[in-house]
Amino acid sequence: MRLEFNSDSPGRLHAQGYGLFLDRVTDFEASFEVERPCIVQGRLFTDTPFRMGAFSASYGGSLRCIDIGRYCSLAGGIDTGRDDHPTDWASTSMMGYVPNVHGWATLLGKNDRTPPLRFASIRGVTKVGHDVWIGQDVFIRSGVTIGTGAIIAAKSVVVADVAPYAIVAGVPARLIRYRFSPEIIEELLRLEWWRFSMFDLPMHLLNDVRAFISETRESIVTGRLSEYNPGWTTPERLAEVARPP
Repeated sequence: MRLEFNSDSPGRLHAQGYGLFLDRVTDFEASFEVERPCIVQGRLFTDTPFRMGAFSASYGGSLRCIDIGRYCSLAGGIDTGRDDHPTDWASTSMMGYVPNVHGWATLLGKNDRTPPLRFASIRGVTKVGHDVWIGQDVFIRSGVTIGTGAIIAAKSVVVADVAPYAIVAGVPARLIRYRFSPEIIEELLRLEWWRFSMFDLPMHLLNDVRAFISETRESIVTGRLSEYNPGWTTPERLAEVARPP
């Protein structure tokens, strides 16, 4: 699906809560949807699935084939959704499974030599839970799941799933510790506070986790809180928002 955007589009999108740098005619070749407000600084990849929840922000890097929850903070230099290569074949070269890669078959007059084998180079969608903080220059292997509340230290290489509220670091990334006790983690996951707008939550208690849980739970039980549901925005709707009045 090809949609029209131009140099004025980012400003119009930003004014409506979509901090997306779409400034030219764009082909959306895979599923793409966002919840507002959100922001992505840097290049947007539309050839693989992309999803970002409300109140999440990415400050650069390459986000391919990824599903990001709400309230996430992604530093610059993050790299996701990169291709794997076969490690148990005779060769790791893409020539073994990508037809006419880089046009080399045509260059050498070998278009009849189509690779008979196929290899799934992307392991799947990288899934990032809610309220995740990913530090500068982190590499995340495609298909990995990063649990809600997790923290990934800067320059880490994440090749395996990360548990909720875990802090991991290193190459490869390993568990440093958990942010809270198992009991607190269980309560936070059960509470699902990210269903709501932060502006409606007891922000004055964010530095007292137990009190925050108690106050938020009470507000939910008494009906004082309403879930924040702006709806998911498709590329077609983004194009409408970006269109001049």
